[in-house]
Amino acid sequence: MNLPDRARPRLTQPPTRRRVARWATAAVWRALHPAAREPFVEQGAPLPVSRVHYRTEDGWQAPLFRLEPTASASGEPVLIAHGAGFGPDLFRYGTESLVGALRAAGFAPWLLTHRLDRDAFQEGPATSREARVEEVVSVDLPTALDTIAEHSGFPRVFVIGHGLGGVLALASAARRPEALAGVVALGAPLRLPEPSTQARASLLLSMMLHADLPLRALARMGVPFADEVARPLAVSSPPQRLRGALAWTTEDLSRPWMAAVRRWWRDGEPTLHDGLIEVASSLADATVPLMVVSGSQDPVCPHAAAEVALRTWGHGDTHALRVAGSHLDLLLGHDAARAVHRPVTDWLDARRHAAWSEQRAAS
Repeated sequence: MNLPDRARPRLTQPPTRRRVARWATAAVWRALHPAAREPFVEQGAPLPVSRVHYRTEDGWQAPLFRLEPTASASGEPVLIAHGAGFGPDLFRYGTESLVGALRAAGFAPWLLTHRLDRDAFQEGPATSREARVEEVVSVDLPTALDTIAEHSGFPRVFVIGHGLGGVLALASAARRPEALAGVVALGAPLRLPEPSTQARASLLLSMMLHADLPLRALARMGVPFADEVARPLAVSSPPQRLRGALAWTTEDLSRPWMAAVRRWWRDGEPTLHDGLIEVASSLADATVPLMVVSGSQDPVCPHAAAEVALRTWGHGDTHALRVAGSHLDLLLGHDAARAVHRPVTDWLDARRHAAWSEQRAAS
């Protein structure tokens, strides 16, 4: 993240080294594309924002990044959950970001981090037990929702999730529907495609080395080649926006994330508690509105994989939005503001009363 967590020490690159690294990366790209007229990146790193820490009952602490709505807006809260490989800043990168659209529509975005992220840490005695995805659903998300409700004054919170963050949002809706006003799942697969050989090998090697997959470093080194390497995930994203997102918003893939993804590939769908609970089958317990957004060229989450949630959802207010593009185009695409962000904010606007008209049931 961009704002250092002062609650614990952390070694970072000196500013001079970071500036040299950025200049060198841009120089490499210019050398590879001498005729290019566009800027290397659309924007610099997103500016720091205020944070509110939440503390779970099992000792974990993580920040929620809070952005204020536009002046005089009602400010219904929207919690945004990132997926694997990218951090919360993905949702506010670029000149036409999802966070900007939400703020302009009068909502107050809150960006989630949880125990699988590098900004989270565990208080008290050290434990040898590794964090698990299941605990994000059962502990972190409910605690984050309670914290947002306490700070915002609204009894219910809208949740938006992208990719595997959308899967977590869907699973949370089935577990704590009384805390939610509605759910938007962006490219959230409930059926998983067969992984590539390279992806399997990368995960297996990192698991064998007992190390996180260093996507942050790999993405930064690969920014000059983003147009070729990342294009399957962003077929319609402006190149300078894609390069900036890779440079500023990628995150390492933690061991718990990798363990969950390997298991989900094995099962063919997201599951919890070592395959005992299928996320899709649990969605019958959801009692809030749902919007599902999918891209026509998304190799991670094709239409069929996203719309499984609609068939099993327990509430009658559901909506599917099919758009052109791939996985990252839902957020970064040249037409994302019109094709995705505006329909999402319109859908939320029509249901914004759900954040304040109904009281939260006892947990």
